[in-house]
Amino acid sequence: MSDDKAEEEEEDDGKAKELKIGDMVKLIHRPLPTLGHVRYIGPVAWAEGDDWVGVELQSRVGKNDGSVDGKRYFQTDPHRGIFVTKSELTLA
Repeated sequence: MSDDKAEEEEEDDGKAKELKIGDMVKLIHRPLPTLGHVRYIGPVAWAEGDDWVGVELQSRVGKNDGSVDGKRYFQTDPHRGIFVTKSELTLA
């Protein structure tokens, strides 16, 4: 089995399907490792579905402070919050 295939299978095993608030996660499909803690799980006003996850990032590479368009989902410092779908995360 190739190294790429083994890495994909490892990621699939750790996919964040049963997330809990406070879990440490790694954002996948990013050029650099991006880690953070789950701060929100559920629907968001700007997109369909209930598989959205608000993550408080360890570094200031995020897009918000836990609020989007005036609606607060969680609280963090500016540029430390990001919202992604569960498919974009793996448990760290």
